[in-house]
Amino acid sequence: MSFTKIDENSIERPEGKNCILAYGYSQEENSIINEFSKKIGIEHFIHIPTEKTHHTLEELVINNLDNSTSISKINEKAIVFNAVSDKELNEFISKFKLLNLQRPLFAVVTPTSKSWKFIDLITELMKEREEFKKLHTQNK
Repeated sequence: MSFTKIDENSIERPEGKNCILAYGYSQEENSIINEFSKKIGIEHFIHIPTEKTHHTLEELVINNLDNSTSISKINEKAIVFNAVSDKELNEFISKFKLLNLQRPLFAVVTPTSKSWKFIDLITELMKEREEFKKLHTQNK
């Protein structure tokens, strides 16, 4: 994965469906996140059920899903942004703690990651988090 510094004031959105994909939250929590994201200006909220985690990010965003299901469940919460401006991204992440919900793994759909299966992205983010923890512990 790579990291890019964001311009907190940029309102320019990449091409595509302006939305967030949310995984691992309850129906009530999803409602809270949906309302919150709409206030920030994010147009669409997509809940990702466990049985659809084998689809690619692109398939999930454009709702091009088949009837097959996945049996892979990850005990993790994740929010993935698609076609959001840097300003929307920064505001969402910085104010998320006000919702009093468990902090998720955050990611942004990129030209590379759009072809990844959702479950593979979450697995990779979990690995990265563990590596950061190791580095942080070593640097103490």
